[in-house]
Amino acid sequence: MNSRTRMASLLLTLLALPGAAAASEPPAAIDAMLSALGGREELSGLRSLAVEAHCTGPQGEFRTTVESLLPDSTYFAQSSAEGETVIWSTADRTWRRKADGAIEELSPDVRYFVRSHEFHLLLFQIEDRFANHEAAGVGEWNDEPCRLVTMEDESGAPASICISSLNDLPLYLELNPQGAEGPVRVMFEDWREVGGLRYFFAFTLTEGPGRRFTYDYERIEPDGATAGREAAWSE
Repeated sequence: MNSRTRMASLLLTLLALPGAAAASEPPAAIDAMLSALGGREELSGLRSLAVEAHCTGPQGEFRTTVESLLPDSTYFAQSSAEGETVIWSTADRTWRRKADGAIEELSPDVRYFVRSHEFHLLLFQIEDRFANHEAAGVGEWNDEPCRLVTMEDESGAPASICISSLNDLPLYLELNPQGAEGPVRVMFEDWREVGGLRYFFAFTLTEGPGRRFTYDYERIEPDGATAGREAAWSE
């Protein structure tokens, strides 16, 4: 992985690894959010999702492509002026193809890195990827009232989400990954409907007071978009 891609992705590596869902009933705000995103049944019916974004970060511009074949296969590509990183991951293995064509097997930690870039699925699968959801009162973001829900990521680190009281869409997701320079906040913007589900087409991510990333999605394509990748996932 080249230095620019590594630096641009360092923070994102730590976001929301897949974990066990809470055994208790979810707060009403989570129910309302999932309904606003399209409904539990419709969200659970999603079979694949391909997204591509133009991104900026402390080291400059880069592009990110993530193609997810649910439930457990992910293609990740991130490129900048310095080069490209491409990684494939399934439940059983994670790998990349080297310049000479040879396959290099990668550690399970890299799978977590790849899946942390499935930002839309972090919301669609919030009950699976986070645990111990609890209602935490009300708050406000950019003069918009919201309902707060606290939860935990796979490591047990605290996380929270602010869900609009006006339209039930998430305003931001906040995490506290180990090694970060401060709280990580992912702020969602530009909501649009695609195939009956609602997707954000942009977000800003901040880490502490000084690190800022932006993602502007140029492609969001659900179901069927990853068909050309399936052969490679079976290599």
